[in-house]
Amino acid sequence: ILATDLAYFRTNRAGLQYPIFRQHGWPTGSSIIESTVKQLGKRVKGTEKFWSLPGAEQTLQVVAHLASTDGSWDRFWDAHPLTSAP
Repeated sequence: ILATDLAYFRTNRAGLQYPIFRQHGWPTGSSIIESTVKQLGKRVKGTEKFWSLPGAEQTLQVVAHLASTDGSWDRFWDAHPLTSAP
């Protein structure tokens, strides 16, 4: 068990620098991701909603862009060939 744990910590050393992450204000847990997955799931799932795998993937991408606060929705449409200026 100790050898397995040591191997894990050596392999994942870069992702375990919690004091540095906290100094930068970065999250150190998975709660943000878990919450986002739950929110996106609620927006996509519901009664009378049926998706094919490609349709679900595309819908999740749209919902993720809409939910993000990084401007990705606007960047997508600014670069889209059907909506960008010639």
